[in-house]
Amino acid sequence: MWKCVNCKEEIEDKYLHCWNCGKPKTQAAEAFDFTNLKTPPPFQTSEVERVKKEPPPEEKSPPASTFSRGRENSPKTEFLFERDPAVGKKPRSKIFKVIPLILWLAVLIGVAGATYYSNQKRRAFDDRIAEEAQNLNEGKDQFVFSKTASREKGQVKGKVLPLNATNREIDNLYYYLPDDLRPANLEEVKTILWLDCSSDKVWIYDDDSFGYREKCNAYLVDRNSSKIIEVQNFLGEMPPLSKKHGSGDALGKVMLDSYVSFIRENQPENERMPDRYASDSPNHHLFSKSEMIYLLLLLCVLGSIGAGLLAYLFKFSDWDID
Repeated sequence: MWKCVNCKEEIEDKYLHCWNCGKPKTQAAEAFDFTNLKTPPPFQTSEVERVKKEPPPEEKSPPASTFSRGRENSPKTEFLFERDPAVGKKPRSKIFKVIPLILWLAVLIGVAGATYYSNQKRRAFDDRIAEEAQNLNEGKDQFVFSKTASREKGQVKGKVLPLNATNREIDNLYYYLPDDLRPANLEEVKTILWLDCSSDKVWIYDDDSFGYREKCNAYLVDRNSSKIIEVQNFLGEMPPLSKKHGSGDALGKVMLDSYVSFIRENQPENERMPDRYASDSPNHHLFSKSEMIYLLLLLCVLGSIGAGLLAYLFKFSDWDID
């Protein structure tokens, strides 16, 4: 007889399946009558005692090298992705690192070209003014200055030719006059500005040289009538308090702007124009400074920026040269 494990039904040995639940005999346990047995089989007793006496095997943890090898063999990409989200992105091309340098170089070339063009324009202006002054100097003998000439209240007409009353040479004021006042030839001269200048000694320097202060009498004379329109006295600036030893005497000259203002005051109101200079003049920009000065300053600034940019690119930037 065998007993079904599932339904506990006793089945005769000739049957291989339980007639009640259909379980096979292999999944059933034969019924033994342990009551007739005085002692358990020797192998079962010894086996049970051995199992009871022996302690259960300890679970041995794998050596640390196993974990380390596992970490080393594990892909680092996942760990880096968790720490740095930038890892895994496509590296930036080296061209993006040199774009600021390329832009700076383009601006530098442009400013350098503008500086060269301004220098050429300035030279052309100076050459033209020098040529016009030379042509006017050739006809200076027709102009005669006389302090005793009759005076007639009037106004400045046309363009003005500044002349030195002592030698009748063209004064340096000619190169400073705005376009609407500076004549290019004798036909444009309508008014003459005679400058009768002298110098007063104001002090002596340590090297026994002298400091002088210029004093000028300016006479506006109508060219056609040779009559004096207006007279005004001008004092120059004081000479410097100190100078280099052995550099000679020092002279405080009259500011040229003072003469221009004097001429403007005696112009008809409808002919007065703001002080402006020729488009190719060295004095036609902001604060009467040459455009060359501003371009040179800009070049200096660009040079400083370029030096800092190169230092950053070659020292602090990550250049992978493989």
